[in-house]
Amino acid sequence: MTPVLLDESIIRPFVFHYHGGLYQGFAFKQQLFKLVNYFDTGARGEAFALGMCLGEQGQWSVIITAARQRYGVWVEVSADVVCTNVSLFSEDNVAKSTEDSMQLPKL
Repeated sequence: MTPVLLDESIIRPFVFHYHGGLYQGFAFKQQLFKLVNYFDTGARGEAFALGMCLGEQGQWSVIITAARQRYGVWVEVSADVVCTNVSLFSEDNVAKSTEDSMQLPKL
């Protein structure tokens, strides 16, 4: 199957638990997709090559999302594909503003 290309701004990603791991995912046309990997814009060819390869390997739907700074490759949640697990301690999940984070009292 040929991957579908979507603007990343139209999806609403969320984190979900599946087979013992946490994954980033989103729903599209009544299907659940999980993130395989993000690529910098300079690696556009790699993102599209991976998307095409995954589409040719199985009967899974593949979506490539495009944003200003990255491309994302997503596959149906039922696909037997190794994906990037979500780390609860990654920089992406740390509050960017001190107003949003809880301040602990000094002892």
